[in-house]
Amino acid sequence: MFIYDINGMRTQKGNTHYYYDIDNNLIAMVKGNDTLHFYYDSNNSPIAFTRNNTMYYYVKNIQGDIIKIVSEDGCLAYTYDYDAWGALLSIKDNQGNTISGNSLATTNPLRYRGYVYDDETGLYYLQSRYYDPKTGRFLNADVYFDTESGSPSSMILYGNTQYDLINNNCMQMCANYLNLGKLNKNDKSFNCKIVYST
Repeated sequence: MFIYDINGMRTQKGNTHYYYDIDNNLIAMVKGNDTLHFYYDSNNSPIAFTRNNTMYYYVKNIQGDIIKIVSEDGCLAYTYDYDAWGALLSIKDNQGNTISGNSLATTNPLRYRGYVYDDETGLYYLQSRYYDPKTGRFLNADVYFDTESGSPSSMILYGNTQYDLINNNCMQMCANYLNLGKLNKNDKSFNCKIVYST
């Protein structure tokens, strides 16, 4: 059974309860006798968690995948291996033994890209939709948004940016390059039509 709050955030999955902060970061999870609290940096990226008052730290790769859990004394506890699309290949302990069943590494929900992983389904929960790492696809479309400006590019969520949809040129990029002196206005090799919006 899945339960969601008024904002569409999942608050319960079976006997697991989820709690969020004002930025929709998962800050606590209660699963049976385990209570996990999650800590984030100033960019809302997960950096650590406690399990029943014991601190653990995340080690991430360049794209934000959680690849290791380190104990509060700095010792390696667990490692995660993924394929390019986020499918979990293995979880290993500090001796290199494959982990299966109930453990800290399987209880920890934050995995590939820092997304919440559901062991039961093999899917990642991204708050507004679910991602299937085996197919490399989202199960549902992203939320529809329209700035209602009347422009064909009104679904682009970047303030004063307008796009030349016919020629597939980003005018804001052109304007930025012109302002930085990186683009010569007379350069015909870079097809650019600048549109300023108010």
